[in-house]
Amino acid sequence: MRIVKSRIYVEFIYLHKKPGEEEVETRDARKINAPNESIGFRFFDRTEYIDDEGKTVILSKNCSGISFFGEVLTLKDARKRFPEDTRLKYMMLDERDSVVFTKPFDFYLFRESDSIVSRND
Repeated sequence: MRIVKSRIYVEFIYLHKKPGEEEVETRDARKINAPNESIGFRFFDRTEYIDDEGKTVILSKNCSGISFFGEVLTLKDARKRFPEDTRLKYMMLDERDSVVFTKPFDFYLFRESDSIVSRND
C-alpha cells in the first residue's frame, strides 16, 4: 500500500447528537472554534492509502484525548454536589477518580489523556 494523503481532523462531541468532524491545519486546541452546543472535541489523523489492487483504503488513527468544556470533579466531590444523580454510582464501578461536569448538565469519565479547555468565542 502507498499513502496518498494524510490529514488532521477534529471531531466535535455533542450531548444528544452524532459527532461532527472537519479537517483542520493543526492540533492546537486554542485554534479550534467549536460549535456552542458541543461539549468538547478530539483530534485524529485520517490517512488514505491505495492498496495493491488500486482501491482506496481510509484509516483513522492517532486519536487524542477529549478536550472538554467543563470542570473536573473528584467522584467524591461530585457525589456531594449531586447526591441524587445515579450516573455517578455507575461511574464509581469503573474505578475512576474523576469525572467531567459539562453544561448542559452531564457527566463523563475523565481519563488521563483528557483535558479541560476554554471556548474560543
